[in-house]
Parts: sequence; structure tokens; C-alpha cells
Amino acid sequence: FAARVKKIITKAQTNQVMDDKALLEKYRREISELKAQLMLTAGDGAAGAGTGGSGAAASGPQQAELSSLLQKERRKHEEEMVEMNMVRNALKERIDHLTKLILTSSSVHTKGAAPDPPMGRYTVETSADGTVMDFPKEIESRLARKDTIVKELQLELEAQQEKMALMKTALEKAVKGDSVDLEKTLAKVENMDEHTPPREKFLSQKRASIMNIKNLEDFDGVDGGDLAALKALQQHPEKRQDTTLQKLDSRESAKSVLVIDNEEEDEELMDTPWNREELQSLRQAKRELEIVVMDQERKLEDMVAFEDSDEFRELIIEMEEQREKIVAMEEEREGFRIMITELRNTIRKMEIAGPSSSSSSSSSSSSSSPSSNASANGSTSSAASTMAAAAAARIREVEQVAQKERRLRMEEQTRNMGRIASLEAELTMLKAELSVRNLADF
Repeated sequence: FAARVKKIITKAQTNQVMDDKALLEKYRREISELKAQLMLTAGDGAAGAGTGGSGAAASGPQQAELSSLLQKERRKHEEEMVEMNMVRNALKERIDHLTKLILTSSSVHTKGAAPDPPMGRYTVETSADGTVMDFPKEIESRLARKDTIVKELQLELEAQQEKMALMKTALEKAVKGDSVDLEKTLAKVENMDEHTPPREKFLSQKRASIMNIKNLEDFDGVDGGDLAALKALQQHPEKRQDTTLQKLDSRESAKSVLVIDNEEEDEELMDTPWNREELQSLRQAKRELEIVVMDQERKLEDMVAFEDSDEFRELIIEMEEQREKIVAMEEEREGFRIMITELRNTIRKMEIAGPSSSSSSSSSSSSSSPSSNASANGSTSSAASTMAAAAAARIREVEQVAQKERRLRMEEQTRNMGRIASLEAELTMLKAELSVRNLADF
């Protein structure tokens, strides 16, 4: 048996149990990381617009990386929800067990203590099991308060999941190259943050539950004094009401006189073992957030607005130059059209003038000899044909030149329009990136 035991390999590991508030802080950090990834993908998309095919080839592994990351986060979230439910059930079982121990402790004697003086008759209202019927009401109220806190935390977790889903859809659209309105998505996320219940409400409820536990310390012991107090309360309900009123008055006076600052409240919460690790993690997160805020403030001080930067001015000047070139090309094209129409009109006039001149010359030379008529007709027809051929050749040359110029101008216009579109897209992406940075800083 000892030899077999030596061969056994033990694998020790620590299970980290996270509270609801720690989960909420984790989800907030995940949302900030997703915002940073969204800004990075937006910047990569603006850079990939100039590179072309290389950006399209590189977007594949990036999209796979993002999808795997989101799947891992979803699995982690599901596991954390299961662990949270298990912790909640364990706490409920522990509270039920403690209440049974408190209620069933009917005869317990302290060591070395003097015997209690004899008391008169007393009556205690009990159930069929012999348990006292007065305590479960307070414990049930405590459990109900804790259930409400857990429900509110679950609602906040659902809101965080919705925000993560919004950021996920925006990331997928940005990776695919679709147009994403970053301002609207971030506005939706901020509206969801405004509608979620504040953390101070949960802290106040937890402080109230801790105060209730402290008030029940008289009934949590296991000595005979608890039973004596119970009997006295059952016999004299008027005294019980007076004591509760006195306690309420004393609490109100203490609240009006004493002002507890945050450090003292934290010390009171540190007295409970289940809140020590939570408060330490929250303080550490607060320090980290303060460092991040200081870094962001330094970056904001060093950063210049995009409207005031040199790049923005250069883009505007380049766009104006391209527009002026396009206007000049359109004017030149209109001039070529007018020239072509004028040349066509001159050709038509020459064609109409040719037959009329030949007919007039034939009628005038009818009285002359036939040999002279034939020579005149031949000379006029040859001159008209040469003029028409020269005009046609000139028109063809002008049309060819005009077509070449038109083709060149159209190509240059398409190039300029593409350049203007790319510059406008880059300008919108830079504005969106600036707005995202401003929102992230706030």
C-alpha cells in the first residue's frame, strides 16, 4: 500500500472564487480592451485603404484572432456565472445550517459558570420540530435582501453582456470593411452605462446587511444567556418594543452626530472575511485606473486637434487643387466641343457652295465654245474636290486630337475622383478616431 501511495502524483491548484463586483470590474476592463481593439481595427482599416490587396490578405488572420478571442471571453463568462451560482448556493446552505444550529441549541452550559438563578414559568412559541418561530423571520428578510442584491447584480451583468455584444458587432463590421458609425455605438454604450444601477447602491446594501449581522450578535452565541434573552423577550413583548425604539433613536442620533468617512467604512467592511480580498482588489483597480487617467491626461495635453494639424490643412489644399483641375478640364472639353461644331458647320457650307458655283459657271459659259466650257467645269470641280478633301482631312485630324484629349481628360478625371474619395475616407476615419479617443478619455 505504501509503495502504491508513493506512485500517486498530486496536482495542487487554487480555485479563484470571484465575487459579483469583481466580475463587473472584469467586464468593464474587457469593454475598455474591446474599445482599444476597435480603435486599432479602425486605424488598420484606414491604413489598408491605401495598400489595397495586402490589407485584404492580412484581414483574414486578424478576423480569426478576434473571433477566437470573443469565443474565449464567452466561455470565461459562462464559467464565471456557473461559479457565481455555486458560491451563492453554498452561502445559502451555510446560512441555513447556521440558523438551524442557532434554533436547535436548547440546552448548552458554559464551563466554570455559576448556575443560573431559578426563574418562573415561561412560554415559548415553537413549531412541530421544536424550533422557535421568531428568528426565521429576520433570517428570511436577510435572505430576501441578499436575493435582491444578487438579482440587481445579474441585471448589471446582463447589461455588460449587451455592451460586449454591441462592441463585438462593431468590431466584426470594422474587420469586414463595412461602414461603422462609431459615435452611435459609443453613445449606445454610454446610455447603457447611465441606465445601470450605481455601485454605491450595492455597497450601501451590503453595509446594511453587515449592520444587521452585528445587531444579531446577541442571538448568535451558544451560551445559556441567549435562551434567557429569548425567554425574556417572549414573556415581555412591551419591553422588546421599547428596546427596539431605543435602538432606533440611538442609531438616528449617532447618524446625526457622527460622520463616517470612506476609510472608516472600508475598515468596517474589512472586518468581514468575505470582503477583504474584494476591497483589496477594488483598491488596486482604483490605483490602476488613476494611473491610466493620468497617462490619458498627459496624452491629451500633448495631442493637437485634427482640425488644427498640418495634415488636415494639406488634405484640404490638395482637395481644392484637384477640384480646380477638374473644373479646368471640363472647360477645356466644352471648348473642344464648340470647335468641332464650328468645323462641321464650315464643311456643310462648303459642300452647299460647291454645286451652286458650278451651276452658275455653266449658265454663264453657255454662249462660249464647248471646249472652253469643258475646261472651266473641270477646273471648278477639281478645286472644289481638293478643298473638300483638305477640309475633311482637317476635320478628321481635329476629331482624333479631340478624342485623344477627351480620353486623357476622362482618365485624369477618374484618377482625381478616386484620389478625392480616398482622401475623404481618410478624413472621416481620422475624425472618427479622434472622436473615439475623446470619448475613451472621458
